[in-house]
Amino acid sequence: TAEGLKIGIDVATTRTRPGEDLHVLDLVSEAVTGRVFMSYPLIRSRSENLLLTGVTEFDYATADILGETFSEDNLRILRVMADWQKADSLLGITSVRATYSQGLDFLGGSQTGELDLSQSLRFLCRVNNI
Repeated sequence: TAEGLKIGIDVATTRTRPGEDLHVLDLVSEAVTGRVFMSYPLIRSRSENLLLTGVTEFDYATADILGETFSEDNLRILRVMADWQKADSLLGITSVRATYSQGLDFLGGSQTGELDLSQSLRFLCRVNNI
């Protein structure tokens, strides 16, 4: 919209079959990701920006080794993000991004504790120095 509201859909798919040393394992992995998102700029100016984004993500990923399922994930994720940028008097830009992600138990999503999940617990903290 003219006010900056953006709504969209993304879909991506990948399939891998590594060669070289991993060829003997007959490793095959596939992934399909779909996202529905909406973003809106709460602040939009030359010196400062604040963008809020909400995303619902659907991920399906499998990995097979020697023809047997090694892992299978069906993830349903809700993400809320805030991106803030501020221009300073030295012509630099300070940028901060905060993201909250929550797994959802609907539409066939994997359940906590299932044996064939690729990861049982994950925590991510990232700081980028520019």
